[in-house]
Amino acid sequence: PLQIRMVSDTKQLMDANTAYCEKQKVFQLLEGLMSRLIVEQPDDPIAFLIGALQSERKPRVILASVDSEVLAAQAETLSKSSGLVLVDVEHVANTILTSSVGEEAKKYLDRGEQLPDALVVQALTQRLLANDCQTKGWVLTSFPKTIEQAQLLLSMGNLPTLYVHLEVPGEQTLMRLQQRPGYSAEGVRAHLALHERAQKQMAPLFASVAYRVEAGGEKGPVAERVARLLSAALPSRAPRPAPAVALVGPPGSGTAEQAARLADKFGVILISADELVEIAVLQGTPVGLKAKRYRETDTNVPDELIC
Repeated sequence: PLQIRMVSDTKQLMDANTAYCEKQKVFQLLEGLMSRLIVEQPDDPIAFLIGALQSERKPRVILASVDSEVLAAQAETLSKSSGLVLVDVEHVANTILTSSVGEEAKKYLDRGEQLPDALVVQALTQRLLANDCQTKGWVLTSFPKTIEQAQLLLSMGNLPTLYVHLEVPGEQTLMRLQQRPGYSAEGVRAHLALHERAQKQMAPLFASVAYRVEAGGEKGPVAERVARLLSAALPSRAPRPAPAVALVGPPGSGTAEQAARLADKFGVILISADELVEIAVLQGTPVGLKAKRYRETDTNVPDELIC
């Protein structure tokens, strides 16, 4: 009884701590502070953290879509309606020579080579840390497009508070792009498949802040749905106690089979009372020896022995 009470008290304490962290957004706060500390590496970390705590936390949004026209229109609308700074990675790449990595980037440009993702992310990070982005918040478009770019972006401390994928029917995009010179139906379909595959690969990285919004209709309603997500409560990152499930049923109900399926699907540990008693009997433990007497007389093992 004492052990059961201690377990119960511990669970109540963990639940209370989790509730507090969720209400006060403690884990989001710590995540944001640590990312800024690592990226900016100030000479006085304590003063830097105090200043960061005193400043209002602004939205950091990534917008993605397979349809560049829809993406550009919605990003501009969101920027104007919410006051967020619109950051386009294409513009960052075009002006990279004026950034802190400009000298290194010039070597690649002079050779006619593509800029490495690492250099682009460094220049992008510099832009996202600029004063206007820090005081107003930002909305980033056209990046990341691959799992490697996403990993680089996050490793530099650029953690979004919201990731929105604008869903556009493939046929709508196909019809629009086919009207442009140099675009074939086969090429567009390959582009759509590549985008969808990249989104699936990146999904785990943004799972806690990711949403999908249907964007095949009028621009206004889509912008309103995205704007509402800005004020929505963010999913909690607070750790929770491991799930504990008791599965019971009458004889023949298949509880053993269902329990095995649940354990396999969710990766939890399967504990069977009957198997525990059987193991105790085979090992000849004190509890097993007592349980063996009941088994030999074909009577139910008392609950106190099973517990």
